[in-house]
Amino acid sequence: MGWWWVAVYLGLGLAGLVVLGLLAWGVVKKGFSVLGAVGEASARAGELMAQVERLPAQKPAHSVMDDPYALRAQRRREQAKLRKRRARRVAAQREARREQLRLRRAVG
Repeated sequence: MGWWWVAVYLGLGLAGLVVLGLLAWGVVKKGFSVLGAVGEASARAGELMAQVERLPAQKPAHSVMDDPYALRAQRRREQAKLRKRRARRVAAQREARREQLRLRRAVG
């Protein structure tokens, strides 16, 4: 074997090192970009936490019955049921009166 085999092996080794170096540089660059994105996300999370801390405190509703809107909606539903029942009853009374008048006219 001559000296040129040494040059070929050294060249292949150098080419391998260059490829590995480029791959490593890409990985390092990607790592830095990921760290930058994580830093931005944590900064945004900090801003959001600060905004949440500035929100006015809310009284927790212990049950649905503590909510005035829910109570009002329930009352409206109950009133609507009562109105429907009353309307049916009044309609039945009117019909009964009309029937009585028809019978009186027929008899008298």
